[in-house]
Amino acid sequence: MQAATEWYRKDCAAVETRASGRITPTLLDPVRVVLPDSNKELRLEEVATVGVREASTLLITVFEEAVSILLVKRVFSSVP
Repeated sequence: MQAATEWYRKDCAAVETRASGRITPTLLDPVRVVLPDSNKELRLEEVATVGVREASTLLITVFEEAVSILLVKRVFSSVP
């Protein structure tokens, strides 16, 4: 039941975002990054901060420079 509730909450948030025309950092919640020294998938929030500039631009600040190239590839492959 908890999984269904969480799915519904995320689905409603996505509809609200599309309807308002404003972008939110939650848009990148599904993005995962696999670091070269680890086989574990990390959430985007674990390797970078995501912010919004002028309600239409996502600003991603990576904690470590070595991760930035991997992150850019993963973000562009995740965008529909």
